[in-house]
Amino acid sequence: AEAERAFRRLRHPVELARVWMEQGRLGLQREQFAVALDCHQRALALVARLGHIALVALCQRTIGFVEAKLGRAD
Repeated sequence: AEAERAFRRLRHPVELARVWMEQGRLGLQREQFAVALDCHQRALALVARLGHIALVALCQRTIGFVEAKLGRAD
């Protein structure tokens, strides 16, 4: 939470997205899939707006994995 506030204050959006992705990864490790999904969806919205294609792909892949764990896969 402290890192998130610092990157918001410093206006480093990519680093903020990385913090959310890390929080999502920790959620996955703890099997807190709703937390993981929320974090990665927030990160996806930000990196998509910034045009970071590799991070968009990584977020989308992880979101798909989490949705499968939650039984929401297509």
